[in-house]
Amino acid sequence: MVLIEQLCMQLFLWLLALIDGLMNIFAAISGVDDVIFNGSNVNILETFLMGNSTVATVFWCIFLLAIGLGVIFAIIAIIKNMIANNKNITSILGKFALFLVGTLALFAIIYVGILIANAVLKLLAEIFEYDQGGGLANALFDACVGNNYANQKKSDIKWTLETLLANEGKTSITQVSVDAILGGHRDWAIFASNDSWKNNGYIRPADFQYLLALIGAGIVLFELLIVSAHLAKRLFELVFLYVTMPASVSTLPMDDGARFKNWRESFVTKVIIVYGAVIGVNIFVICIGSFSRMSLQNVGWFENAIFYIVMIIGGAMMLSSSVELFGKVFGNGEDVSQSRRLFGGLGHLAGHAAIAMGGGVMKALGGGAKWGANKAYGSYHNTHGGAKASAKHDIATARYKEQLQAKAAAKSGNSGNTDAGSAVTPVAAGGAAGRDGRDGKDGARGERGERGFAGKDGSAASQPTQTSSTNKGGKQS
Repeated sequence: MVLIEQLCMQLFLWLLALIDGLMNIFAAISGVDDVIFNGSNVNILETFLMGNSTVATVFWCIFLLAIGLGVIFAIIAIIKNMIANNKNITSILGKFALFLVGTLALFAIIYVGILIANAVLKLLAEIFEYDQGGGLANALFDACVGNNYANQKKSDIKWTLETLLANEGKTSITQVSVDAILGGHRDWAIFASNDSWKNNGYIRPADFQYLLALIGAGIVLFELLIVSAHLAKRLFELVFLYVTMPASVSTLPMDDGARFKNWRESFVTKVIIVYGAVIGVNIFVICIGSFSRMSLQNVGWFENAIFYIVMIIGGAMMLSSSVELFGKVFGNGEDVSQSRRLFGGLGHLAGHAAIAMGGGVMKALGGGAKWGANKAYGSYHNTHGGAKASAKHDIATARYKEQLQAKAAAKSGNSGNTDAGSAVTPVAAGGAAGRDGRDGKDGARGERGERGFAGKDGSAASQPTQTSSTNKGGKQS
């Protein structure tokens, strides 16, 4: 088990390194850390909106287009007012002027508002003592190890994460080698027992839950990827709302600002929603550093290990739900649900692809078996079943001929018509169709040229014989 445990620990450290990298990306996308742009450290949101000359050009072009749209909307509003006589024309023209002045004022308000929002965000990160240098990776490693740190040399004092990093001269656990963490071993046998460890590492290799640690780190990585992707999408959405702002304001003369209200709510939500992500990540880092020192009562080490991993998974799920919770309180709570549907849809497609591949293989195998069975049955039938098939064919042919003869006899019996002027007996009237009986199915038309008294099967034979004149072409007897 020595080599397998080393491999699992290496995979765990690689996952923690990916989490560290995502934390750096998260800090840059959210605006907590600056990015390098043209040799200068700048905020990514400010650069997207205000520092990009192309975006500024598009904004002013759309503003000129929105002026024309505003004129059209003002004319439409005047025409509607002439028809309904609800508003004063002066108020419509005033709203058109407000659109021109308000667009320029909004341009300045957006710039100042984004500067204030970024300053508050950095202050919020300092309140939580945000640390991107291995903070989340170190906390995850500490939570997964729990109470399984080894004793220091010639001492009863256990190693801790702080003393481990200080002894190695590192700032992140991902910079420490696997051999230093687990210690030495006596042989390289893959399936060697845990007694092969020399127990000169920082943790007890035999007691570390490798599988649970890999699962927990994988879920944290996935949830952090969802949050980072959502914040990246937020940047592009803010640019989209920024350049389309003049068009939304241009409808002011026609709808009294209803569309601009929708734009304002969406833009404000996109700006402040990042606070929920930053708060959620920092709360997660703080909390997992606390419950790693906890343990359940009257249970063994395995139950405590599961407890740690369950807490890690729950905290990881909070990373994306924190954005949703913040959005429900201060804005649109559906923001993060789109990212969840995106990744859930990818997982759904991957699952269907796996099922389809497996189903295709099984279908191919089943199709081959079915082809073989049909082939074998055909061979047996050709050899032994010829006589039976011939006899069945003869019987079916005879039955078909009998049915044809019966139909021909019925047709010939129903084709005769009663002679004109003769007395129609009840039996003949009920049994045969005749001209007056139409098709014979509902009973013959009776003595009066109508259907039989009893209806379907000509039971009108019990009625007395009398002459009648038929309706619609029937002859009087």
